Amino acid sequence: MINLKFLRTFLAVMERGSISSAALAVGRAQSAVTRSILELEAGLGTQLFERNVHGMLPTDMAYILQSHAEKAMAEMDHARSIFLETFGPQGCNLNAPVFSLAIGHTRLLIFVQLVEQRHMGMVAEHLEVSQPFVSQTLRELEQGIGVELMTRIATGMAPTATALVLAAQARRALAELRKAEDTIASLQLGMTGSVVIGTLSLGRIHLLPRAIARIVSDFPNVTVRTVEGTFEHLASLLHAGDLDFIMGALRPAEHIIGLLAETLVDDQIAVVARRDHPLANRTGIGAEDLRAARWILPPRGTSTRVLLEQALGRPDVPVETADITITRDLVLQSDLLTATSPHLLRHEIDAGRMTVLSVAVPFRRRGIGLIQRSNSVLSMPSKLLIDTIRNMAGEQAL
Repeated sequence: MINLKFLRTFLAVMERGSISSAALAVGRAQSAVTRSILELEAGLGTQLFERNVHGMLPTDMAYILQSHAEKAMAEMDHARSIFLETFGPQGCNLNAPVFSLAIGHTRLLIFVQLVEQRHMGMVAEHLEVSQPFVSQTLRELEQGIGVELMTRIATGMAPTATALVLAAQARRALAELRKAEDTIASLQLGMTGSVVIGTLSLGRIHLLPRAIARIVSDFPNVTVRTVEGTFEHLASLLHAGDLDFIMGALRPAEHIIGLLAETLVDDQIAVVARRDHPLANRTGIGAEDLRAARWILPPRGTSTRVLLEQALGRPDVPVETADITITRDLVLQSDLLTATSPHLLRHEIDAGRMTVLSVAVPFRRRGIGLIQRSNSVLSMPSKLLIDTIRNMAGEQAL
């Protein structure tokens, strides 16, 4: 594990190229700088520098750590700038250790978890530390910065607005360092680590399962976890660094500020009904027929709903759900129509239990693809999985 306290020293050695010059830059003794590098190497289980008469020569592992460490530091610098704007140069201590990650990993994680869970006892239990240690960590952070971060309420703790900012930046910093650890471990052990993917409904079909199956087969030490939810929820997790990327239907540019979207395949929504639906055997079904029908649709604002409303206006929607299982069963048992990608219901359509209606109403196509943070550096397993998804999307397009 990366010891946060040694990162500033490590970056100084990378920049200056020698222990003596780095010691002057960080204001520490040469022996302390040497010890910091040795302990950082021990924690990562790898050599970061080759020592010779010319100074400290970085290894490939050192450059990987430098890339992620600089991004982690940039996240905390951004937090510092927000505190400066909020409190002014005299209103808080902008040189507090937390802003340069010069605190223990556990202490920073305690603060992040406390902002999220808002209860000292729950944080202590989750991180397997004592509650007095949680309380002491918060007190030291507040004293170090010189501002209140959490207030006591009847149900636990409530974070201040600046605490929310600091916790968000700290989560991103910790996520960057986890990626560094995963990448270094992957290079040492022949690919290991984890990938966390946010999946929207159309991100869960065909491409992603096939790509995951290939990765975990080829690299048994790689683990993959998916997180399901609305786009807004997943985007917030992505911004916080808790997801490596999102896969699903892409949103308009104004909905993904600070994120990068990449289209992999195009998808055409279809109108689907049970096989015995009154409209099932008709051709050229028009807009008036569809407006007169009753629908089961995902909530307003979702990509499918937006496309349907652009074509039909405001259809009659007695049932609103994003759950594909509920949608499937209701369509099979009623005269409700749904608009969706045929891929999501392909088993029922192939079995003849459902049918795609022949409609004369044109629906715009939508892109299915990947969404990443614009300034994120992915771990090696994440890069490999994304490359696999891209290659499979290319094969599907041929």
